[in-house]
Amino acid sequence: AAMAEALAQIREDSDVVVGNLERALQALRKEKEGLRGELDESKRLLEQSEDTLYDLNQELKKTQTGRSLAAWKGAAAVMRERAKLEKELAEKMEAARRRTEEQRVHFVSERNELYAHVDELQAAVDAAERRRKDMHDTLVNYKRNVIAEQKVNVGVVQRELEHLGQQREAVEGERGRLDEEITEKQSDVQRVEEAIRVHSRVSTVQDGRINVAHSKKKRRLDDELDSLLEGIESRRSQIGIVNDKIREIDEQCKNREDNLKDLERQLVEVLVEQQRRLLVTLTQPLGVPEKDT
Repeated sequence: AAMAEALAQIREDSDVVVGNLERALQALRKEKEGLRGELDESKRLLEQSEDTLYDLNQELKKTQTGRSLAAWKGAAAVMRERAKLEKELAEKMEAARRRTEEQRVHFVSERNELYAHVDELQAAVDAAERRRKDMHDTLVNYKRNVIAEQKVNVGVVQRELEHLGQQREAVEGERGRLDEEITEKQSDVQRVEEAIRVHSRVSTVQDGRINVAHSKKKRRLDDELDSLLEGIESRRSQIGIVNDKIREIDEQCKNREDNLKDLERQLVEVLVEQQRRLLVTLTQPLGVPEKDT
């Protein structure tokens, strides 16, 4: 914004100077035209007097001796008038020459001032262009390798976090499946225990004889109960392993997040320094090179 205002001011100043110069040139042209008209009028009068003198000379040749004195007096008057006109013409020409010289000097002065102002404007434009290049260089090249490397590292860590998140989701799904299996087996345990209680109400010995079928069913129910209990214990052990895996993944995620925070902090520090250098460039007066700090 400051650079745009400076350039606008430069254009405005240039327009003012050019306008003043054009008006001075127009005034000079008008004055020259007026002087040219006066000179033309003086020349016309001089030519008219010369024609009159010529006519008188011719008339003198034709007159008699008695009239020659009056003719010579007329000729003398014409000569005096001619001398007067020549003097006035010389004075007007000298005045015109002086005014022309004054206008020339004024015009040269205005021209030199314009050239000096144009040089100032060009210097301001050059300084603004240098500032633009400095700002562009700061934005594009300041610690470019560091910024590029930090962005690459941030991308790597973000992908690792995404992969760990997918792993955790899969492990949590495995834990959910094990929880469902435990819940299902616990229901089976309750069912088998109830069957064992019902079966225990009937004695294995009936009418003095051992009921083999009854005894086999009891053993089958006991085996089934043991198998269910072992399955539940096995699932609980697996859940413990899964929980350890989740804690390991969470620890890895925490480490990656800490790394990501460090990388982002370093990147922010570089960007803040970049902005500081831009601010120094913007606040530096035009034409004054920025000092490295």
